[in-house]
Amino acid sequence: MKRSIRILAICTLCFIYSNLMAQTPSYPIVDSHCHIKTHLTDDIFMTMEEYFAENKSINIKYLFGISFVQRQGNLEEMKVRNDSLFSMARRDSRFIPVCSVHPNDGDAAIEELRRIKDFGGKIIKLHPITQNFPILSNEVFNVARVAGELGLIILIDGYGFVIPNYVEHLLKLAMSNPRTKFIIAHMGGTDFYKLGGLNLVQTLNPGLLSNVWYDLSATVKIYADSPYKSQLEWVIRNIGIDRVLFGTDNPVTSLSEALNAFYKLDFNETEKENILYKNAVKLLRL
Repeated sequence: MKRSIRILAICTLCFIYSNLMAQTPSYPIVDSHCHIKTHLTDDIFMTMEEYFAENKSINIKYLFGISFVQRQGNLEEMKVRNDSLFSMARRDSRFIPVCSVHPNDGDAAIEELRRIKDFGGKIIKLHPITQNFPILSNEVFNVARVAGELGLIILIDGYGFVIPNYVEHLLKLAMSNPRTKFIIAHMGGTDFYKLGGLNLVQTLNPGLLSNVWYDLSATVKIYADSPYKSQLEWVIRNIGIDRVLFGTDNPVTSLSEALNAFYKLDFNETEKENILYKNAVKLLRL
């Protein structure tokens, strides 16, 4: 009897260990969407050092650190926050600054884009809801155009469930600026299903929206353990595995929570590696 119990215990431990190993990738992780503290008033955010300390057991290759998105007219604060991100990047080579401007600041926003480029920046963040600007405005088009000319990628909020045609307007913005690369955050959020038919349109026009990527931040946690899980997987495959990036949206979702949710999706190891790591590295040429 005791021998049977020991054998059962050993088998159970082996099963648990094998499952843990299956959830631990042999490749590094890129968190492509994380909000980082850059100002004393950013109480809900972690510092870069706190983020890396909390996740020291995870092989984080790169962290895309986002400052609080810039409000219109706060030009000095805009520069201070962006400079703080570059300071973090100098302290840790894993940190990728995601700077911010406000499109309605006009020439000042364009000047800051050029300054960001001169400092070695690769990405800027825009948030139509928080920054309170219409997506299809001349000011946004101007920022998108100049960002494309400078080689800056635009990470733009995609969780606009309270605004009609939000995802459609984001796609129109990207279509109208084919030289600019966009990352649509949260893969459309609750409207992710609207992206499922893109592959059919791209069959007729293969180059359409080839400048757009999508991050899974927050959305993967919402749907990975829901009745819509298989739909999310289907949409990701229709978009193209090579177009999807892993992200947390920390502090909304911690890295461990986001990874646990992602591992519930039915992707093979190659697909997981691409989403968790390779796609972001290739996009930013890191």
